Amino acid sequence: ILENDENYKSHVGFLVHYIEPESMRETIPSLAHLNDDTLIYLLNQLMPFAEPVLLGRNCITNLYGEKILISFVGLPFTSKMIKDDLSNSRYKILNYQKICNKAIDFLYENGISTIGLGQFTSIILQNGKAISNSNITVTTGNSFTVYSALKMVNTEINKNRHNSNKIAVIGAGGNIASVLSSLL
Repeated sequence: ILENDENYKSHVGFLVHYIEPESMRETIPSLAHLNDDTLIYLLNQLMPFAEPVLLGRNCITNLYGEKILISFVGLPFTSKMIKDDLSNSRYKILNYQKICNKAIDFLYENGISTIGLGQFTSIILQNGKAISNSNITVTTGNSFTVYSALKMVNTEINKNRHNSNKIAVIGAGGNIASVLSSLL
């Protein structure tokens, strides 16, 4: 669906990719007869030539009644492909970075300079540090994740304020958990 509401305050982009081969079959019904291995093989073969695809455009309204137009751009890989490739070789991340930067350039050429890195694109682009276009503003969702986690932890602490509370943060060396640890 491509909504084209002209009365929007801002236009943002959001990068997404397939979660698994099944999501490819749902999106592209002509691939329904192919098994998972064949679909992954196909994506690996096509990725060097692939272009980002505008999947849809939706208009949302924020709390202030302002309309924000979001363009969703799809990328030709799955979460598992990224996980497997990163486990085998850090060098392979460059292929993913190249297609993500193509998508960012596509959005920028269409007047969009604020871009959200969805799903594993934040990992691929090293939380925005591997983006080649310095003219854009990036959001990774990490801040919202920290905020949501803090809110839930504070709610639990307030429920049990008469008891002793102990908190463990798994993955405290990561970027999200390290901020969460320091704030707690």
